[in-house]
Amino acid sequence: MSRTCDKVRIVLTVPRSLEHLSRKWTVADMSRTCDKMSRATRSTSGSEDRPQLTRGDAKPAFNEGTISNSTAPERRTRTVTNEYEEMLSRNKEEESEIDVLLGEHIWLQRVQAARTFTTLEGILRDCCRRMHLTNKVDPSVKLDARSATTERIQLVQRNGGDTLKVNVALLGDSVILTEVTMKYAKAPGGLFRSTAQPDVQWKLQQLQDTGNYCAQALATVIKGVQYIRKLQANKNAWTLESGEALSSIISAVTSLVGQARSSLCIPHKRTLLELCNFPPTRCFNPPLPPDLVFSFYVASTRIVCAAYLMTSKPNGMQGLTITQAECQLPQLVEIISQLTRALNVAQELRSALTLFDAHIRNSVDEDFATSAVRL
Repeated sequence: MSRTCDKVRIVLTVPRSLEHLSRKWTVADMSRTCDKMSRATRSTSGSEDRPQLTRGDAKPAFNEGTISNSTAPERRTRTVTNEYEEMLSRNKEEESEIDVLLGEHIWLQRVQAARTFTTLEGILRDCCRRMHLTNKVDPSVKLDARSATTERIQLVQRNGGDTLKVNVALLGDSVILTEVTMKYAKAPGGLFRSTAQPDVQWKLQQLQDTGNYCAQALATVIKGVQYIRKLQANKNAWTLESGEALSSIISAVTSLVGQARSSLCIPHKRTLLELCNFPPTRCFNPPLPPDLVFSFYVASTRIVCAAYLMTSKPNGMQGLTITQAECQLPQLVEIISQLTRALNVAQELRSALTLFDAHIRNSVDEDFATSAVRL
């Protein structure tokens, strides 16, 4: 008798010795036997393909999908944690750098700015005294400047010529007396002499402008000194805003001092038309010839008298001959030296304050931008 079960052909043979048994093999018995043998066959084939593990090597069986799915969240968690720690570390470094800059900026305001303003006050007070500016500064500023006195000065040509010689009486920023001697072909003996004692003061505009700028600069510096004293009364008052205020004040001082110095160094010359209509020009005795005018101006440390003489050329055109006589004024030497020093001191502080302010703000902006990108 035979039966096919699970693609395995099994042949069962009933021994003759069992034929005498009263129980007969039924189809159900053979079916159960085939099922048992089929299960035994599958278990045997599976055990041959599967690697044998000893007791010590026995481990729970996981497939690859289960392993990858269980470790992915852990990897993501570790990555986020590392990035967060790196961000905190960088933030601490950036905050430390900003704190250092703020500390140096506060030191610059509290120490260096105070010294600078004190130095500038001393320099500008000296300039104002030398220029006799008591009437131009605030009465609360005790300048203790003496009143201006008349100073007689002789001007000669730089090349040693004798074409022009001038004697002047200088009082403050005004020429109050002028005596000129000039070679002039149309005058008797070829020499022209004249004296001017103008009713209207012959003011040297450059000296007047320099005095005005110095007085304004001194007032601004005193304002800065007072502001620093208010800050010193409160230790927590030194901030970026206080630095901006000091930078604004020192910028104004730098501008005023620079203008005062430029007023002396850059000559202010009137045009011929202005000289002809200038009231002091009409105060000479004897009167000036119609083709001759004089002008006074300052060139750095020197006071200059320029004579402008109109001449006729053979072709009918008119020419202009300029003759200059000058003299160096010691007080102008000192004033320009002091203004130059004040300008350098003010520019140094202004540059430092501006640099620190810009650097701190750039660092803060970069920090915010970096934080925003990370978020």
